[in-house]
Amino acid sequence: MRLQKDSTTPSSAQPVDWLIGKLDWGNSLHSWIPTGFERYVRILHPAYIIIGKEWETREAPVPWSTVSEWSGRPLHALSHIQDLMVRADGHQWNKQGEGGSVPHQGELERTSLSSLLAHLVGATITPNEIWMLIWFGYGGPEDTIGLPIEVSEQLTASGRKYVLRRGSIVESPLDHADSMFDHPPSFWWPADRSWFASSDIDSSSTYVGGSKELIKQILSDPLLETFAANLDDPYGGLYVRNPLAEKENDYVLPRFHLWPFRHRFRLRKGSRSYGSVILYRKKRWWELRRRP
Repeated sequence: MRLQKDSTTPSSAQPVDWLIGKLDWGNSLHSWIPTGFERYVRILHPAYIIIGKEWETREAPVPWSTVSEWSGRPLHALSHIQDLMVRADGHQWNKQGEGGSVPHQGELERTSLSSLLAHLVGATITPNEIWMLIWFGYGGPEDTIGLPIEVSEQLTASGRKYVLRRGSIVESPLDHADSMFDHPPSFWWPADRSWFASSDIDSSSTYVGGSKELIKQILSDPLLETFAANLDDPYGGLYVRNPLAEKENDYVLPRFHLWPFRHRFRLRKGSRSYGSVILYRKKRWWELRRRP
């Protein structure tokens, strides 16, 4: 199973009109997937472990649970890969000689994508009419036709403009470059809108909204590492490691109602810059903000 190109180019942006204004830049899942679906699921993009030595090394995909076992940090529905990749002794998973490399951002690796598509194809009556929004910033021949679509003012301000493309997820014997997309879509859905998939360019997770039965199937797939998701979940997981903490146990759980401006602030301390989505102790936050 694969996402395949359609030989035709969309003549208008009409297929995406229903989505305009429904997605806004933010840290929660409901900012990246429209509401109205029965259930949601988070699919973790595999990390990679380095196999072999010196010039004969290669990368093999491994689940986040492997990274969790290596670091000793628990894996749960809101885990962030950056937290899992750091051990208590400071060793990092993606540091040369320590373990492997990080998951692909913005796309599932091919085997995982094939498993996901096997579920999605049976959950729509329009598998040959899949609409996809591909990030305009990838560049290349795809972007020479038509203008980028501005899904919302907030996404546009963040640098997210997209090109509309049409494709298919029906199984095909074709397996050559011309039938494949050069760049992964950030959003994709069938014409009947029975489900919706989201994989932002900076995210190591793919999210799907759909029926209870579809999400149940995806959650039970042994080839996919998944968690049930809620619209209030932080998109891509919650990064809770306190970069300014003196002690490792200075981690905190999110309390989003305390942070109405969490997407607007950036704090600079020396040469470092911290976004307000990095939630550390409220006292430290306000103390540091008051400093000149």
